[in-house]
Amino acid sequence: MQTSNQTHINLEIAQLVHDLRSPLQALKGISSGMVPNEKMANDLLKEASTRFEELIGELSRISKRKKSDSQEFDIYELINSTINMKYVEYPYRRFKILIRNKCQSSKVSQLDPKEFKRVISNLLNNAIESLGEQNGKILITLKEVDNQIHISIKDNGHGIPQELITHITGLGHSYGKENGTGLGLYHAKNSIESWNGSLNIESLLSIGTIVSLSLPTKKAPRFQVVL
Repeated sequence: MQTSNQTHINLEIAQLVHDLRSPLQALKGISSGMVPNEKMANDLLKEASTRFEELIGELSRISKRKKSDSQEFDIYELINSTINMKYVEYPYRRFKILIRNKCQSSKVSQLDPKEFKRVISNLLNNAIESLGEQNGKILITLKEVDNQIHISIKDNGHGIPQELITHITGLGHSYGKENGTGLGLYHAKNSIESWNGSLNIESLLSIGTIVSLSLPTKKAPRFQVVL
């Protein structure tokens, strides 16, 4: 019988295997000549190599049972760096990803940038795969409200049935994906909540899906009671 700690480690390793697919698909696209020019190919190769290094670092961290680093980073830059690779990962899909940054500052404290990029990568994969063969559109919007940054990822894909939305972020739950593992949304929700944020999903069949993330822009202050 596995301990809860061993089960957690097994889930983290399964998530890493799941996430290795994105940079691997990007490398396949680059080697197949899917990238229009040498500069873009070099940039994407560098990004894919960085992702491999980050994921290998995560594997090392898990083996040593260390906690992930939490720092302050600009999430607009983290999201933007993830987008271009998606066009190479899915060369035969017709879609466009737009990003609108309405924040004066999109920096977030106590955030693990590697984990955040994994979250965004998986959410974009879900959005792209929901588009099917149509000319799809994905809109990412960032805005700041009351010391929180709100990120919405909106697609015009096939949508999710209402009865599944409350369960879709649970471990092992997937919808509309032939080889879905049910790890992506589970990891996303747990990661966002570990940074004192929240993840919500709204969806309509044949209309599309909106995944909304909220993250605090700064670490909550500590108060001392003086007697």
